[in-house]
Formats: sequence, C-alpha cells, structure tokens
Amino acid sequence: MKHTFLLFATVLLLGIQSHAQTGVAINTTGNEPDNSAMLDVSSTEKGILIPRMSEAQRTDIVSPATGLLVFQTDGSSGFYYYNRYQWSYLQNFWQSNGNDISYSTGKVGIGVDSPENVGTAPLNVQGGILYKGGQTGANTPGLLYYDPASGQGVFKYRDNNSAEQILGTGSINYTGTLWTQNTGDYVASPDVICQNHLAIGYDVVPGENLNFITILLKANNLRMKFDDTSGDGFPSNDWQLVANDVTAGGANYFAIEDLTGSKVPFKLMAGAPTNSLYLSSSGLLGIGTSFPTKSIHINKGESPSIRLEQNTNGGYPAYAWDVVGNEANFFIRDVTAGSTMPFRIKPGAPTNSVYISPDGYVGIGTSTPARKLHVSDVMRLEPSTEPSSADKGDLYFDSSTNKLRCFDGTTWHDLW
Repeated sequence: MKHTFLLFATVLLLGIQSHAQTGVAINTTGNEPDNSAMLDVSSTEKGILIPRMSEAQRTDIVSPATGLLVFQTDGSSGFYYYNRYQWSYLQNFWQSNGNDISYSTGKVGIGVDSPENVGTAPLNVQGGILYKGGQTGANTPGLLYYDPASGQGVFKYRDNNSAEQILGTGSINYTGTLWTQNTGDYVASPDVICQNHLAIGYDVVPGENLNFITILLKANNLRMKFDDTSGDGFPSNDWQLVANDVTAGGANYFAIEDLTGSKVPFKLMAGAPTNSLYLSSSGLLGIGTSFPTKSIHINKGESPSIRLEQNTNGGYPAYAWDVVGNEANFFIRDVTAGSTMPFRIKPGAPTNSVYISPDGYVGIGTSTPARKLHVSDVMRLEPSTEPSSADKGDLYFDSSTNKLRCFDGTTWHDLW
C-alpha cells in the first residue's frame, strides 16, 4: 500500500509544473503556466470536473466565498456560483454588440444599444421584424407568420383551436401599446388613425384594390348608423345611411333613415339619371341639370312639369293639378277633372297680357288697371245666341241681330 501511494504521487508531480510567484500548470506537454493565471490547465482529451452536489448540499455550504463554483445535480441542474450575496445560476447571458442583441433580467432586446433600454416588454425589437414567409413547425395557438402566396401577401396566425386565421379580418381591442381581443371584438382607445385606405365588411378580401377609395364598405347588408347617446336635453336623434333592401327581389336604392322617427325622408333609387338633384355652390337647386340658374331649375327633354297633389290624409278629397311648360304652351292642367287646361299662355305673349293689381283689378294689356277689368285695346265678344238664363248685368253680342245686348234683371235690351 505504501509503495502504491508513492507511485501515484510521483506520476502526479511529473504532470505539474510549479513556478514560484507565477502559477501552476497542469498538462502533459511540460508548458509553463500563462503569466496571467495562477492555475493553467490544458488538455485536448479531458476537462475539469467541478465539485458536484445536490441543491440541499449546495445551500448547506457555510459562508461560501465570493466566486465559489459548484455543479448542482438535481432540480434546476447546472453551474451555480456565489456572487457575494447569493447563489446565482450560471446562464448564457447575451450582451449587446453595438445594436445587435442585449439581455437584462429575463428580457431580450434586439436593435437596442444597451440592456437598460430593453424596457418592460419581454422582447423589445427596434428597427422592424422581417417575416420571410410561410409556416414551420406545429400549428401552435398564437403562432404568427407571413404568407406571401395569399393575394398580395398577408399575415396569418393560429387561433386557440389551432385554426389558421388572417390577421386583420377580425376585430382588435387596443389597450396601451398592444392589440388584444375582447369577447370577439376589437376596441380602440383612445383613437385609431388610418392614414391610407380603410376597408370594412365581411366580404373584404386580402389585397382589396381600393385605388382612390378612402373608405370601402363591402358586405351583403350595408348600413351605417349614427347612434347619438346624448342626454340632458341635448339633441339625440338617431340616423342611418342605407344601401338597398335586404330581402330578395327588394329595391335598389340609397336612403337616409330617421331611426328615431321611423321615417325615410330621403331615398334615391338606382338608375336615377345624372344630375337628378343638383345643389350649386350658390344654393340653386337643379333638377336634371348641373347648371341651375334659378332657386329651382327643372330641365327635361319633354314638357318639364310640377304636380301638386292633395291626398286624403288631411280629411279632404284627393285632387291633382299640373303646372307644365313646353314649346307650345305654359298651362295649368286639372288632372282630376279629365286633364282639362283652364289656363294657358302661348309662347311670345306680350308683357302685361294679364295683370292683376294689388287692389284686385285685372288689366289686359296694361299694368295700371283702373277698374275690375281694364282692357287696353279692342275687346271682342264672341257672337252668341240669347242665353236661356240670365242675371242683371249680363252682356253678350247677338249673332242673329249683330247687336250688343244687356240684361237689366227683367228684359234684354239692345245697346244700339
């Protein structure tokens, strides 16, 4: 036994080169220790075996020296060192190299200049993230990737059921600096600002060609509601913009609905011609024209007209009149009474053809009538026979006697 120990000690000493005041080298080459090391171990076949122990044994070490290193074999196994105050797990710490990558207390920064600028997020990336496209690996919920093969390219993600979804086709709840989902909707607070185009609706597709469209509504049931929640006496009427009926065979139109009053004060049917209704910058209303010259200007290819129709809602009989103008006449038509025309003016009629003064005098050919009827020129009575009934003051020209006759209440008299 004594001889065995002496042989072991001799072999050990042959591999150790000791130099006073410089350090100790352990190797098989006989090289001297490096000047900067107290212990220089070198080998191409073996390593250094650090003391191994359990977590309980490690924590039982009394007054561990700063820098003490052990390898823990159980629990979170690995190298642990004592940093003067506590045991620390020896991790693969990342340190920034310029603006490459940095690590600080469980947080990783990419593109930041120091670990202190990582911020509060677990991952802080400055300078943008490039997604090369496509998915790799399992369909893990929360996986985000870019699919360059879908239209013009879209971002996709895996939902809680591992199903593929297109990012941006749902709704987003915005709180702070991240979008999060809230009961299937996305809510933005305080504001959402879109500085380009916006497409809304179930039928919007990735790569939608918006061209010069600022806002696109695309779905099979289009409504835009204005729900005023004002109270305390403030105006609060609700309105809605509507495009088309929602039932098969329904009408095609654009309308403004008064939701509070259950009314549709404005409706524009599909197919209406250009300039059906035009309001100029000076407030002139054109119907059929974009160049109105009067407060209301109606332009039509044949007999532009206005109908005045009374319905029975007020308790009176229904009746209708037309006011019409064309190349042959300006006239008033009694629509209800068989479309008779009790009043007509022919083109070219002179000024003051018929004039009614403020006191009710009627002038024919004059703007200054002095009697109830004032004719400023020759007046003609169409020849006729004696009326079967007459009243005092009646006057006619007899076609058989060629005399002007007047009734005094009892007898007709020749005036000459």
